[in-house]
Amino acid sequence: MTDHDSPYSFFRLAIGLIIATLGNVGIWIFVLVMPLIQKEFGIDRATASIPYVTVMIGFAFGNMYMGRLADRHGISKTLIITAVINASAFGLAMLSSSILFMSIIHFFIGIAAAATFGPLMADMSHWFFKRRGIAVGVT
Repeated sequence: MTDHDSPYSFFRLAIGLIIATLGNVGIWIFVLVMPLIQKEFGIDRATASIPYVTVMIGFAFGNMYMGRLADRHGISKTLIITAVINASAFGLAMLSSSILFMSIIHFFIGIAAAATFGPLMADMSHWFFKRRGIAVGVT
């Protein structure tokens, strides 16, 4: 019997979905709080969107580097590092007093979010054969 499409594969898929949901919150949460950021700093909408741009830049770099980290050391260690980066970055973003500092911190949030996207999908693809497309789509 193969491990592909087994109950353990679906268990990993469920855990992967939870991890992806929590880990990728850094990608979309800023869109929700952008009006509040705009009011807090007294800036226009274009300036308020700069931290989101840095999230996406960090996400692009993070997919490459976190993917390499996951290949070398496994997805578990990568996700632990991601959790530490995310917790630290969200804490620092909460304390930021300028949009520049917030933008720098959001770069690291993007890097951390990348580990719960590409490398996690690649890990899921190893556990499924018949339902690989669905598994990757769910993750």
